[in-house]
Amino acid sequence: MSSEYYLHLEGKHDGKWMLLDHKILKVRNNKLTLCPLYASYSRSYFDETYQKLSELGRVIKYDDFSDGLKEEYNKELFAGDSFACIYPIAVSYTDIKNCIPKGVQYEHAGYVEKSQLYQYEIGEYEDFDYLSAREYKCLNKKLRKAYKFYEWDSSYGWFKHFKEIIQCVNRELTDWNDINYDAELNDIRVVVIMFIVH
Repeated sequence: MSSEYYLHLEGKHDGKWMLLDHKILKVRNNKLTLCPLYASYSRSYFDETYQKLSELGRVIKYDDFSDGLKEEYNKELFAGDSFACIYPIAVSYTDIKNCIPKGVQYEHAGYVEKSQLYQYEIGEYEDFDYLSAREYKCLNKKLRKAYKFYEWDSSYGWFKHFKEIIQCVNRELTDWNDINYDAELNDIRVVVIMFIVH
C-alpha cells in the first residue's frame, strides 16, 4: 500500500471557485491533461507536510470542488476499489505562507562535522547531528576546525515542501495574472487530495 498526494490551486472570482492549474498536452493520447500544482508519491517524505496541511485546512466535500476539479476527478473515484481517498482538504494560501517566518530561508541551522556534511551533500546521509552555536563555542580551537556552519531543510519535514508549494503557487498566479490582468481573485486556496493505493 502506498500514498499519493495531489495539490491543486483554486482561486475565488465573483464568488465562485475556479481551478488555476495548467493543462499540458499529453503526447500519447493528444489530449490536454491537468498538471497538479504539486504532487508527491512518498508517504515517508510527505507525511509531515500532509499533517501540517491538515492542521491548517478544513475537510471539504466533492461538491465543494471547483468545476475544473470536478472535471478532473470523477465522484466515484473517491469510493473506488483501487483507490481510497482520504477526505480532501482545502487550505488557505495565506495560512501556508504565514507558516514560513519572514527572513528565514531554512528549517535548521547549526555547526556540522565537515565529513558528515560532505556525505550528506552527496546523498549518503538523510540527516546528521549538529551543534548549536553555544555547543560550538565550548569546543577547543582544534575541534572547531572539524565543523562548518550550515543551513538546511529536513528531507522529511514540512518546511521544505511548504517553500516549494509557495514557489509553485506564485508561478501559477503570475501566469494567471498575465492573462487575466483585468480580473481579481478574492481568495486563494490549495486543495489537497490524498489517495491510498492498494
